[in-house]
Amino acid sequence: MGKLTSIILAAVLVLVLVTSAPAAMLGLTVGSPDVVSQAVNITYTTSGLNGILSASGTPITKNPGSVAIGTAKSFSLTLNITHGTLATSPVTVTSGTLTLTGNLGSGSTSLFNYSGATAPQFGFSTSSNTPSFDILFPSGTGSLDAGNGSIGVILAAGSSVTNYTTNLFTQNFANSAYAGNADTFTPPAVPEPASLTLVGLGGGALLLRRRRR
Repeated sequence: MGKLTSIILAAVLVLVLVTSAPAAMLGLTVGSPDVVSQAVNITYTTSGLNGILSASGTPITKNPGSVAIGTAKSFSLTLNITHGTLATSPVTVTSGTLTLTGNLGSGSTSLFNYSGATAPQFGFSTSSNTPSFDILFPSGTGSLDAGNGSIGVILAAGSSVTNYTTNLFTQNFANSAYAGNADTFTPPAVPEPASLTLVGLGGGALLLRRRRR
C-alpha cells in the first residue's frame, strides 16, 4: 500500500470517528455557572403530529459555591415538537423558550432567558421509563448567560413515566408531581469540529509515521 493511500485511509477513518452520529442524548456536560432547580414538573401533550413539552420548577442554588437563590424565583421551559405516528419516528423541536429568574442578593432578576426564533437542539433517553432530556438553547439574555453561544439544560424526570419507552412522543406523559430536577448552565467550551479533524489527522499521520519506522 502506497504512502499516499495509507494517509488517505487514515484521514477517512479519523473523519468517521470525529463526525459519527450522536446517541439519543446530546451528551451535555454541566458547566459553570449552573442553577439547580428542584420540584420540577414535566408534562408532554400531543395533538396529531405536534406536541408541547413543558417543565416548571423552583431554582434552589447557583454553583459554584452553592449560593442559595432567594424569593421570587422560577424555572420554566417549553418545547414545540413534531413527530411521526410511531415511537421510532424522528422527533424534531421547532421552537422553544426558557425562563429562569431568581434573587442572588440584589432582588429578583433574569438569570437565563431564551425566546428567539432559532430552534434549540434536543436529546432524550430511551432506555428507561424514568427519562432524562437535554436541551441546548442558543445564547439568550440573563445575568448568568456567559454569551458563549449556548445555554444547556438537563432535565431528569425523577419518577417513572408510564409507557414512555413504548410510545415516546406519540402519547401524552408526565412525571410524578414535583419529582424532577433540572440543571441550567453555560456548557463548557469544546473544540470546533474543524479543530478536532485537524487533531485527528495529525494523530493519524503520526501513527503511520511510527509504523513505517
